[in-house]
Amino acid sequence: MTDPDAAGRIVEMTRARGAEYERAVEARRERERERKRQERRRLTSEQHNRERNRKHKARTLQTPEQRERERERRQYRKKLRPFLAIDGEGGGTDYEGRQNYLLMAAANSEETHVRHRDGEHLTTHDCLEFLLTLPAEPILVGYIFWDMTQTRYCEELWERTTDLRYVGY
Repeated sequence: MTDPDAAGRIVEMTRARGAEYERAVEARRERERERKRQERRRLTSEQHNRERNRKHKARTLQTPEQRERERERRQYRKKLRPFLAIDGEGGGTDYEGRQNYLLMAAANSEETHVRHRDGEHLTTHDCLEFLLTLPAEPILVGYIFWDMTQTRYCEELWERTTDLRYVGY
């Protein structure tokens, strides 16, 4: 029988040894995860199906307590993804009376990304390029982002491209 408090004690002992030891343990775990990923990629479809069926059968034989413990273990292993908030500011108007988009920023507690052109309006290309250069890991969150800027992006794309068909709301 396993000790239910063992995982907590292991975490405490790891922390007690210091940050460098924690980094070494995490690096070792990541190497092991990558090794297992590579191993799974090398499986043939027949081997993959056999393994899937074996795991399915094992899950059906588990007690409710074992299923709960497995669910908790999966949640504990799941990495939390940070959020990255995106917002922008406009000012002035163009020749058609539309507000110019002057600044886009994306930030969270750890990093900040800013795109501006020293007072010149941002083009659709500028905005989309900015969004595509943001880190891939965080979950992007926009504040009234799509409603306000989508129209501007689509109008500018419509002006430059005859193949697009803009449909308003």
